[in-house]
Amino acid sequence: MQKEKESNATLPFVLLGMVQSNSLSEFKVKSILPERESVDVALNTNIQIEFSEEPSDTSLKDGHLQITLQEQVIQGTFQKKGKFVWFQPNTSFDQNQVYQVDISESFVDKNGQALESSFTSSFTTQNIIDVTGPSVRNTYPEKDATSVSNLSPITITFSEPILAASINNTSIVVTVNGSPVTGTINLASNSSILFVPSLAWPNYALVSVSISTGIQDLSNNSIVNPPSFNFRISDTGVVSFIAGSEASTSGYVNGTGNAARFNTPSYLTSDVFGNVFVTDTQNCSIRRITTSSVVTTIAGSTSGICAFTNNANGLSSRFNYPQGIALNLAQTQMYVTDKFSHATRRVINSGSFTVSTLNGNNASANVNGSGTTARFSFPEGIAFDTAGNYYVTDTGNCAIRKVVGSTVSTLAGTNPTSVGVCGYTNAQGGLARFQSPKGLVLDVFGNVYVADSGNCAIRKVSSTGSVTTFAGSETAGNCGFADGLGTQARFNNPQGITIDALGNLYVTDTGNCAIRKISSSGAVTTIAGSSPGSITCGNAIGSMFQSRFNQPKGISIDGQGRIYVADSLNHTIKRIIP
Repeated sequence: MQKEKESNATLPFVLLGMVQSNSLSEFKVKSILPERESVDVALNTNIQIEFSEEPSDTSLKDGHLQITLQEQVIQGTFQKKGKFVWFQPNTSFDQNQVYQVDISESFVDKNGQALESSFTSSFTTQNIIDVTGPSVRNTYPEKDATSVSNLSPITITFSEPILAASINNTSIVVTVNGSPVTGTINLASNSSILFVPSLAWPNYALVSVSISTGIQDLSNNSIVNPPSFNFRISDTGVVSFIAGSEASTSGYVNGTGNAARFNTPSYLTSDVFGNVFVTDTQNCSIRRITTSSVVTTIAGSTSGICAFTNNANGLSSRFNYPQGIALNLAQTQMYVTDKFSHATRRVINSGSFTVSTLNGNNASANVNGSGTTARFSFPEGIAFDTAGNYYVTDTGNCAIRKVVGSTVSTLAGTNPTSVGVCGYTNAQGGLARFQSPKGLVLDVFGNVYVADSGNCAIRKVSSTGSVTTFAGSETAGNCGFADGLGTQARFNNPQGITIDALGNLYVTDTGNCAIRKISSSGAVTTIAGSSPGSITCGNAIGSMFQSRFNQPKGISIDGQGRIYVADSLNHTIKRIIP
């Protein structure tokens, strides 16, 4: 059987997936199979022609392209896919016969441009039936390649020409970290196909490619043993220390960069000036880190004394295991969940940083109400919506609370009629159940995303209180470490969560010592720290996947897309520039 000669095309040719014609007005035949003057053509072959431009549909119907034997037109079917046209005869070709292909100058492309000149080709059949399917000769990127460009398409080259009719959007299946990827699939040449992803590959993504058995050669033989392969995208992101010990040493020191010391920092947030505010939990204080990495204490004890002292200037106030922290919309006030005081506290973000108690009053309970008559139980996460209302993960009560003005209500989870009724139920409002909810964040539509740590899931609470699982297992306690789409992904004790301007979520997967990203469509990928299948905790900076974390907790993103992480058991604050 006549096979196409092996191509020595260079990579740029393959990546572009096109050939430049001599002028924009030319419309011509680029290739034909079987090739001109071929003498060993199988009886069960199809004819395939590649043009420089896409032919018009009418030209295929008007008799301007014919296959003849001794001046008799061979009956069959013409079909088109892009620039490729193929002909399948109604019956197999006869043996030892010379067939001729004629294309007249009246044959036009889809823009009405006529063929530059008439075209004729012939081939001779032999008593051969082709029963051998194509195989994969090579791929780009190669199997197990690393440091692949995030703009690279995928090219698969076969051992022989491929029938254009057999190529469709399922010819190859591509996933990134287990999530399906959309893109375009076309013949790049007679014997290669090209996949171009709709979006650039994410940094350090693991791309997996599976090739369909539906790919066929010109004799309609299916591919033999289609392989699957993986390759890894280059890692261009950077993780660095901005403050705290590079040797994972806890302490309480104000200073610059790695001269400063924290003791189990929990959550953080940043302002428009680039300052980062941190709840230094076991030092029972609120710390500020400037853009120059200068660390100071703005509220709470300067010596690690924990208590509940209300209505005091910053350094005279006392906190008891502060956790969540959020700036109001004007960025003039910080709101803090004071966990062991079972309260939400406010810090004026100027002057002497005066501290007051907004809701709760140093007693654990589950009570809705106004001001300090309301009660929480070990609250952790806190976040604002676009209207200035704030939301709290009432961790001990397994509930999500909403505060409008000073009035506290229950949006979802355990109602005040119960205390600490936890579990895993997707439902409306008080019928829903959480298990040790931690961080939370809101999108511009008023949806609340909750790191439901005990259920190893990210839950979504609508503005009306309807609770669903956005990512992670829908089964209680089904924890793990896997990237994937929505509920196919797995987390292990997720705690911190933040959102960027495009609606992507970023999660500290605390038990896996990793930073995860969830797209607005629910696709979960690992962007820094440990990789799925290999939980490796530590304290390292560098590229995103050289980096290591140890029980990362709080996470925040600024307007420039820089991500800040409270690396809790390393007692340090890190910055990720994706």
